[in-house]
Amino acid sequence: MQKFSGIVFLALLTALNFNFKKCGGGNLPNSTPPPPQPGFNVFTTYTDYTQLQPLPLPDVNISGQVTSELNNTTGNVVEFGPSNTEGYALVVVSGGVTPAYWTFWFDSGSCEGLAATVPSLVVENENFTLNCDLGDSTTSAFGITPWEINTYSPPADWTVTGAGISSQYGMPELEYLNGNGAVVATTTATSVEPDGDSMSGATPGLSGVGNGPFAGLVLNAGPNGTHNVIGVVVQQLNTPPPPSFNGEASLGNGQTLEWYYTETTGTCYEGSYTDWQFSNFTYVDANGYQYPMNGDAAYISSSVQQECPPTGPEPASLPLGYTGANHNIMISFTAEYGGAGSATITQQ
Repeated sequence: MQKFSGIVFLALLTALNFNFKKCGGGNLPNSTPPPPQPGFNVFTTYTDYTQLQPLPLPDVNISGQVTSELNNTTGNVVEFGPSNTEGYALVVVSGGVTPAYWTFWFDSGSCEGLAATVPSLVVENENFTLNCDLGDSTTSAFGITPWEINTYSPPADWTVTGAGISSQYGMPELEYLNGNGAVVATTTATSVEPDGDSMSGATPGLSGVGNGPFAGLVLNAGPNGTHNVIGVVVQQLNTPPPPSFNGEASLGNGQTLEWYYTETTGTCYEGSYTDWQFSNFTYVDANGYQYPMNGDAAYISSSVQQECPPTGPEPASLPLGYTGANHNIMISFTAEYGGAGSATITQQ
């Protein structure tokens, strides 16, 4: 199973509430299934403007995934869903791994995507409560389009909607966080609506960040190069199995560098261009063992140069590296026309 990289940056996401349309609820039936052993139950509830105590939220779909396991665990189920809570407003996770930190999220209803929890400790035979906060918000609800993307073939751009988005001190940014709260990708908006209710920008490279709903921080630029968080969006990133390699270059002595590339075409001014995107780099040693290397490159060929992307590789030379018990190697890669490329070892 691929580890979940999800809705973290604990202090921020705990502090921020989201403003949703009320999705309803009611009283639980008189009798509910007891928690399994091994395993646990997940109850779904909601709170809104009119009351502080959570109310049952039945008939919604939820999912969950282990982020980290503790010692002496029981059970063997590390992920589930989407599963419907039905009339009991709960999902029985029979055989769920405990004790462990789990992340849960809603897959349907008004809380879909945005109403995900930070990783929470779940113990065996527990009745865990997953609450959707529909209460008043100190920040407006933010959303992103598209909400779900394939990281190997992402859309060219995205649009974030909300309020208070400003370009007064510079263009705002969107930052993606991994499971440790670290920024894994950043993209700067290319346009902001005058009323501040939306911004758009180019999708960053996301081929190596993983699967699941990811938190995206919406940041306004401030004076003196500062940035202020004004909202959070959640985007579902789906990474399919790595594509098969379709490009390689010899490094000598039985060593090779392999990669995967895609080809797209477009029009510009009075001409056209072809764009080859390179990713999924892998060093193969003389014994056939493979070692992944992080990096992305491109080669663009334009029919005319005026107001079209310049012809050539980007970057001019891409440094790739791997450090491990068996190898400490650096490679310089240059993208070429047609998905081809050249590579040389710079350190071994």
